[in-house]
Amino acid sequence: MMLIVYIFLLYVIYLMPTFFYDRYVFIRIDVPSEVYGKLMFADINIADVFMLLVLFYMLARYRTVRVTNGLLITTLVSIFGFALLFLNGYDVFVYIDSFVYLARCIVFFVITSYIFSEKNNISYVVKHLLIISVIIALVSVMAHYYMGYVDVNRWGQVVEGRVNALGMGVNQAAEFFAMIFLIVFSSIVSEDKDSFIVKNNPRLFLATVMLLSIIMVLISGSRRVLVLLIAFVLLVYFLKHKGIRFRYVLLWTLLVFSVLYYVVDLGSVIWVLQRFSDNVTIDRITKFLINAEMGLDIYELDGRYDMYNSVVAVLKENSFGVGNSTWAIQDQIGKHGFGSHAHNIILQFYLMYGVFFIFLGYWPYMAIRKRSMHTFIKYPFVFFFVSQMFGYSLWNLKIMFFIILMCVLIESNDHSYEE
Repeated sequence: MMLIVYIFLLYVIYLMPTFFYDRYVFIRIDVPSEVYGKLMFADINIADVFMLLVLFYMLARYRTVRVTNGLLITTLVSIFGFALLFLNGYDVFVYIDSFVYLARCIVFFVITSYIFSEKNNISYVVKHLLIISVIIALVSVMAHYYMGYVDVNRWGQVVEGRVNALGMGVNQAAEFFAMIFLIVFSSIVSEDKDSFIVKNNPRLFLATVMLLSIIMVLISGSRRVLVLLIAFVLLVYFLKHKGIRFRYVLLWTLLVFSVLYYVVDLGSVIWVLQRFSDNVTIDRITKFLINAEMGLDIYELDGRYDMYNSVVAVLKENSFGVGNSTWAIQDQIGKHGFGSHAHNIILQFYLMYGVFFIFLGYWPYMAIRKRSMHTFIKYPFVFFFVSQMFGYSLWNLKIMFFIILMCVLIESNDHSYEE
């Protein structure tokens, strides 16, 4: 019964369009007037109420609270961030977005810990996550190709042709589906104990998941995710299949691109990419390379350079960080440029938690170091943190819950699902 309720919760979270979080709420929390285009949805909505009901049900059944080292570390770091926010003069009862997010994350973490503590539950949860990804992908692809999809982001900017996947955000949608792809791909090519994904799912279904995931990355317009996904696919395959044939393929591939880039010219690479310029992601990569070839400002199409300059200016004024509120950080960055996040997880975490953010390195450290860690968790998790060097996606609830799910798996000592 608990597993059914939890899986239903996942469907509610992932299939509910994001605008529900903003329009259909039980308690409205006003955004400070100086914040332009809120990132965090702090309003209490139907998903929050449902999660609390599920938590109370599980507490009544187990009569214990599951607290792990990772949950304790993350909570303590967050509390320091709230203290930093207060010391910097912000009203913690107004800039309350991160407090609401922390409460949501703790509730979801505890619920997921209960679910994963029971035999075989992980296998069922992963299967339904794959099903959810297929549903989201099909809806998004049909919206993109049959309804002339045009996304308008929270700042009122038109992002034509870049799929938002039920409100995840274009880059966040790309990261989500890249991780889904890596879950399946790493399970297929590996020979370790996580083969339950292959055993418990038809091959046609897994192929469909991988194909739709690639399509979603391509129509998201996210350049960094596409490039990183290709790199991680090569990495996973190379680590799992160390045969000499693949090494030759890899070397020849690098040689061909080296010849195109250094011997011929950058225009040859651009010419190849332009054959696929109908795709929004490849088209954005092509424009980036054309700017580089023409000697123009390669940051003109991206904006991260100006954003990083704004973050540096904020750090000069707030050497110890701003505090645990994305709204407050948006306020500070907005004084020097465009009010958004830092577009880098290290910079963002420093602004939120000060030097104490280093303790959050516990999660990637455990994912990489833990010998019993399964491939289908390790590679998507590491992929996400590498991607976050060029962006920041944890403001998005759907991505946050997906990462929390993997964090619970990282700390889980129950491997009964291997059988």
